[in-house]
Amino acid sequence: MKLTMAMASLALLASTALAQERLFEGTRTLGDQSLSTSAWGSGIISATDEAAFNGTLALRVSSRNFFQGGQINFGKPVDLSGKYAGKENLLLLIVKLADGTTTTAAGGGRTGAPGAGGAGGAAAGEDGGGGAAGRAGNQGTPAAPVTKRIRLVITTTDGMKSEAFLDLADTNEDSRGWRRVGLPLQAITGFSRTNKTIQSIAVATSESMTFLLGEIQILDDTTPLYAEPINSRETNIGSGDQVTFQARASGGATKVVYQWDFDAADGLQVDAEGRQVRFRFRKPGTFTVTLTVRDAYGLKTPYSTTLKVVVN
Repeated sequence: MKLTMAMASLALLASTALAQERLFEGTRTLGDQSLSTSAWGSGIISATDEAAFNGTLALRVSSRNFFQGGQINFGKPVDLSGKYAGKENLLLLIVKLADGTTTTAAGGGRTGAPGAGGAGGAAAGEDGGGGAAGRAGNQGTPAAPVTKRIRLVITTTDGMKSEAFLDLADTNEDSRGWRRVGLPLQAITGFSRTNKTIQSIAVATSESMTFLLGEIQILDDTTPLYAEPINSRETNIGSGDQVTFQARASGGATKVVYQWDFDAADGLQVDAEGRQVRFRFRKPGTFTVTLTVRDAYGLKTPYSTTLKVVVN
């Protein structure tokens, strides 16, 4: 019952404080939206009616790497200069992995992504969800992250290019398999130097995969962060036992970082990161475990909650 109530609370939060402006939608043809598509490198992009987030249309994109995918061209360029001023405004993609496409797990930090034109790439060694190691003798071992990422190269009418990387890790699928993944307009590398009027958006992925693009939105997202542990709020275990902690968070379309502290008595610190982590309690006692979820871009107020673990 508690878990059901928690899921209902997450759904309520996710449905509030969101206002949208659609750059691409499935309720109208591409022609009606003054849009067209073209291949990027040896990638493929085409309209399809095999599935849709809304309406009857989606874009099917087959990509081999960060430089091969599909491009969406705007016959009527979209001016986002007004939206850019608001830190709560996100560029949001609603995507669905095509049948037969699976997420792949891998440990460790991710390799830095390449830059697009004059835009800088992501820093090498970026944390892949492994988080900080636990204290000696009490190691926090996070679950491996999803490695698939989407790369966007945005061309504006002044001829400038900017880029963004959207990580599919820790995104939730809805009942139909659609995922929402986005980032603040202000976090798009190089976008601040452009005139912010979009002429085209090229889409590719970190590895060979096919996905459906259901919508592209500019989302005004003021939804607060919230999280609920999937574990019981109070757990009794034996000394030396390993516990798997899991949680589910909501923050609208904001990418969320999960952080865990396994013993509040010695001060709050990050012992592990990830939606699912494992920890071994090696001595008897009562421990307060703190889960904190943060907006990956630091734009929202963090949310914290606690659990109790009794070690016999």
